[in-house]
Amino acid sequence: MKIPIKNSIRIECALALYPRTLTGMNIIFDLNGILFDAQGEQGNMVACAALQTINPVQTAHVLRLLDDCLTHGNRLFVISSWTQELYEFMSAVPCVKRILEKFDDVLLAETIGLASSDPRIFNYLIDKHRLDPRQCIVVENSQLELHAAGQVGISRTILCTNLNVTKIRQELQFHGALSF
Repeated sequence: MKIPIKNSIRIECALALYPRTLTGMNIIFDLNGILFDAQGEQGNMVACAALQTINPVQTAHVLRLLDDCLTHGNRLFVISSWTQELYEFMSAVPCVKRILEKFDDVLLAETIGLASSDPRIFNYLIDKHRLDPRQCIVVENSQLELHAAGQVGISRTILCTNLNVTKIRQELQFHGALSF
């Protein structure tokens, strides 16, 4: 049985408007204030972690968000001001380890000698992984870091200052990294 051309055209139009597969983006997350709630100053974060005041923000929601990003063909990265000591301590915590394992790379500003607000740290990540800045999205809780990302050509940014995983998901949908 032949399919009428009219229906075929309608299906092709629908697929053009609502593509099933999205182009993979490179999503660069901050850890503090985005995926983890940190109470206290940077110098006290290991102590805070030991006292369990640094926690993944809604662990199940964060894992679901990261899994959805990966399912849609996105690559995940971190640029963080965490110290090496804090990173090692936190990555030993099982729920944190599950989150950190989702990322292609975790850049700690301290280990490469650049501040997380220095545009060169974004260039470092772009060069290291041969990323196209036009295909990157930065999710940050600081306008300073978003400005640094913009200086290297990353125009897709998400400012999230209230630890809201739902808002991050909606913004990633807006930028085409996740489907609606």
